[in-house]
Amino acid sequence: MFNYTIFADIIISKILTNAYKKVYKMKNKNDDIQKLDFSSVSSSKPTEELIALCGDILEHPDFQELKNRVHHHDSNVFCHLVRAAKAAIIICRHRGYDEAKTREIVQAALLHDFCDFDWRLTKANKKQWTLGERIHRQYVYHHGKNAAKNAKKVFDISDRQFAAIKSHMFPAGWPRDNCGWIVQMCDKIATYYECTYNKINKIDNLS
Repeated sequence: MFNYTIFADIIISKILTNAYKKVYKMKNKNDDIQKLDFSSVSSSKPTEELIALCGDILEHPDFQELKNRVHHHDSNVFCHLVRAAKAAIIICRHRGYDEAKTREIVQAALLHDFCDFDWRLTKANKKQWTLGERIHRQYVYHHGKNAAKNAKKVFDISDRQFAAIKSHMFPAGWPRDNCGWIVQMCDKIATYYECTYNKINKIDNLS
């Protein structure tokens, strides 16, 4: 049976990915980001470069717990964040950023959904939800702020990283600098691959 939800997610993610690339291009006129190859993002396995930049985060028990939280269809939050961080590395290397700036941006991408709650935990009957539970489940509108606060508490991120994570969900947030734009775009790139490659090939292990 055709799954219209998955189809819609694929189309929307692809449109947003292209849109963010174009906006990013407008803000960085000499950058040919449209030509970058993000195919390696289809795999959610951390690369040696990502481990070198963010190994302490990847190994942290709170971050490892994200493997138990379902995210986009057949993926989980851990895999989604790894994909976003890998996309961030590709962009940072392309732009020639130094190690310090690259680490800052990649860490922000890796923590952009580092929330302290599982938004998919729901009651069987939605009619039983209280008003507070309904508000709590407006994930798209407030999870950036929650992720930023949680990342600050656990990993003591910088103010620039905090702002990038907090603003990564348009229109709930609007990036204020390149770090924010890169994190926002990498989120959409990771989502696109999860709604295409992962759904087709079942490459993420949720066990």
